[in-house]
Amino acid sequence: MSALEAILSSAVLIITSSFLFGGAYVLNIALKIKRNQTNNPSDISIDPQIRSSNFFLYSTVGSTLTSLASVYIFFLLQYPYFGFAMLATLIAFPLGGFIGQKLAKKATNNISKERKGREALSIGLMAALVGANAGITTTRFVKILSIINISAVIWLEIKILSSVFAGVVFGISFSPEHAIHIGVIAGTLTALLVQFVLRFGMQGVIATDALYWPFIILSVAVVAVVTIGLAYNTSGNIDNVVKSIQLAPQNDPIILCFFILNIFSVNAIYHIGRDDLWLRMSAFSDDKKHQNLAASRLFRATVYAIPVWLLLVLVGMLVPVVIGRPATSVVEVIEIVRVSAFMLPVLVLGMLAAMLSTSDNQFFALKRLFLFCAKTNSLRRWEMNKTRMLAITAMSFFLVFAATWAAVFFSVNDQNLVFICLGLPAVVFPAVLRSINLQSVGPTDVVLPAAVYLAMTIQGLIEGGLPSLFSVAAAPASLFIGLTYSKLHR
Repeated sequence: MSALEAILSSAVLIITSSFLFGGAYVLNIALKIKRNQTNNPSDISIDPQIRSSNFFLYSTVGSTLTSLASVYIFFLLQYPYFGFAMLATLIAFPLGGFIGQKLAKKATNNISKERKGREALSIGLMAALVGANAGITTTRFVKILSIINISAVIWLEIKILSSVFAGVVFGISFSPEHAIHIGVIAGTLTALLVQFVLRFGMQGVIATDALYWPFIILSVAVVAVVTIGLAYNTSGNIDNVVKSIQLAPQNDPIILCFFILNIFSVNAIYHIGRDDLWLRMSAFSDDKKHQNLAASRLFRATVYAIPVWLLLVLVGMLVPVVIGRPATSVVEVIEIVRVSAFMLPVLVLGMLAAMLSTSDNQFFALKRLFLFCAKTNSLRRWEMNKTRMLAITAMSFFLVFAATWAAVFFSVNDQNLVFICLGLPAVVFPAVLRSINLQSVGPTDVVLPAAVYLAMTIQGLIEGGLPSLFSVAAAPASLFIGLTYSKLHR
């Protein structure tokens, strides 16, 4: 072991121990707080001590926004294809937070004027917000699209982590002959996730995010420090490292232009086009007069994810310097920075935390969507019992197992899936915006952008590539068409 490896290993061990003990302490405090949960699985009530705490709010938002698929995969593997254009995300994301805060406050001020609107805000789902100014058919369309969006994000997170576990922990390669093994890992992770959310609800999700967030920060910081050290060792000095960084992307200029459009269109609506963020705004508002305050706190908390994202961009720049070519998978990045035995648990636990912090919030929103009734624009009452929990867990296991097996068996590219799954909010956003402005929402406001998105993403999967032009262009194209149609029939 070299001096650099010894220093890095010692630092990792000390920092990991600190975060473990600190995280356990925070989690212990969080779970001792009296739970205001009922047996209603749709309940989003949380303890006033958690609701008033910026620490819990910033932890839950920061950890959720640093997801395994949209952040780890995106920043670690996409830099060679898009170069410095990746930095557009660090501009577009805070801009989206500002837009989201303004629109959330506008929704509170406009929609809450009527009882139906106030109930929609308390539900915390985009389908309910649209339903305040739409018919049953349109509301059902939004509900279905939201279910598809959330299910896709959860599956992608679990599928990617399963591939990491298979490759790094179990030594299984990502190949068709191992599709069943990776599918079983994905199904098992799903079953554990479902059981946790069904048992502990929204408060359990928010409380454990206070543990996940430190692990995510630790994992990203360790990867960044080690990658910088390896790049320095490879190049000999800082000047050579800087000269070795690839500035120009290895991609078609047309794809690069649509990539920038994708970044700004998706991030501009990211904060207002996700059910899990609307749910947090409802959960952190003890009454309607505090909705605006909750919106300000929530979207201000998104800024805390930016430093972590910036470190991942830096790693994405330096990995090709270390190995002389773009990395092909997150597993390869882990193998590169795994300079000692202490590194593996830190990196894997950080990625596990990134997956769980996104997937548990999304699954809670998914559970709530299934209980949402488009006809009455309200939630159904449904008592949870062990039989129902077992049935939901088993069904979730087999669905995720089947989807993961198919994706691995047919070698579907993760980088294309990231663009396809994370661009879906662009489909629903025009309808949400019309409802916020108290304009009637018709089926075409939802179906038209959905049809465009579906056609382009199917073509993207058929075309393939790293990534495909159609996969990258699907979100900005559907958003533009949806907003244009909305404006024309105002």
